[in-house]
Amino acid sequence: MPVPPSVMTAMNASGLNAVMEQDEIDDLAKELEEVTVGKAEENALRLREAAADNARKLKQEQTSEKPEVKDRSVVKLLAGKADRDRKRDFFRARMLRSSRKR
Repeated sequence: MPVPPSVMTAMNASGLNAVMEQDEIDDLAKELEEVTVGKAEENALRLREAAADNARKLKQEQTSEKPEVKDRSVVKLLAGKADRDRKRDFFRARMLRSSRKR
């Protein structure tokens, strides 16, 4: 198994390349690869958990933010009141106009 260039550079810089045997270098490279793969798996797991949490939070927000729907009876009462007010205002204005003409 070839040793990654970053490992070779580190070993050359520290002078370990001259002292170590090839099997020791291979063992270190394998350990480094296992650690790197392990960290990548941990990161992937954390990302999946974070995505699942975000999806749950988004779903909760969407269900909790439903628009408030008024009961039909309340809507009818409000519409009836508005209609009565409109009619009342119309007849008041008519009465005022007719009283001015006299």
